[in-house]
Amino acid sequence: MSSTYTTIRSILQTTPLDRVDAKVLLYYLMDLHYQWPRSYLISHDLDVLSDAFLIDWVSLETKRQEGVPIAYLTHSRPFHQIDLIVSPDVLIPRPETELLVELGITSIRDFLNAHPERFNSSNRLNILDLGCGSGAIILALAKELQKFPFFDHLNFIASDVSPSALKIAQQNATKLCLSDYVQFFESNWFDQLPPEEFAIILSNPPYLSSNDPHLQIGDLRFEPLGALSDFADGLTAYRLICSQARNRLLSGGSILFEHGFDQATAVQTILHNESFVKILTEKDYSGLDRVTFAQKG
Repeated sequence: MSSTYTTIRSILQTTPLDRVDAKVLLYYLMDLHYQWPRSYLISHDLDVLSDAFLIDWVSLETKRQEGVPIAYLTHSRPFHQIDLIVSPDVLIPRPETELLVELGITSIRDFLNAHPERFNSSNRLNILDLGCGSGAIILALAKELQKFPFFDHLNFIASDVSPSALKIAQQNATKLCLSDYVQFFESNWFDQLPPEEFAIILSNPPYLSSNDPHLQIGDLRFEPLGALSDFADGLTAYRLICSQARNRLLSGGSILFEHGFDQATAVQTILHNESFVKILTEKDYSGLDRVTFAQKG
């Protein structure tokens, strides 16, 4: 442990880390060791820190210098107005995926408006998140839709092939008080799901090709490879999901995919070849093609 580090001020003055990263890690340790509010970063910056705090700081600082993502060091990531537990067993939720959630909400409301006959107390509408990872998409959807009077007539289902990812997703559901509303299944896409039909299917599947250079840089080096890449051309999951989704969607139901910024045309073609209609692509907040939507005709 470096004797240079004794207070928050000395850490911030001496650490080689980016200042924003350093503050995030300090907030995490302040809460972990002392349950201090964030304001104490300034008002208590000259308090002498405990040995346990400083040992943890040096460990986190070292790991961050090695490139380990902040989210994995703090076990937390904000996403669409919720805070999620994350670990190296799941992808780190990203801001562009919030577009998938927002379009999912719109799609659900549009479906209910277009098919009022399906909206009754004895007939719940099923919403599916395929490859849910941390549960970010399905839990953000459920949390937002709790605000609407039709929430009790919705049934939320999520699947992932990874038992470790599902454990994190279930922890997040408990943390967000959504365990009673979301069902999780260990399943390779549709394989182990119950035979229900769905009003909406959403997925952010692995879409990086096996030779994508991004896999070797930044945070992606530390994230689960099987959740990032299909080890082929990046489109395997889209083909498989689309080939089965028509038989699992209600008439007029929608499917929404997140994909790479250069994959919109390819995903649209796959959907067209499976006879989906009203196919369109929306851009993310950076102006890049990010989510493609289609309906069952």
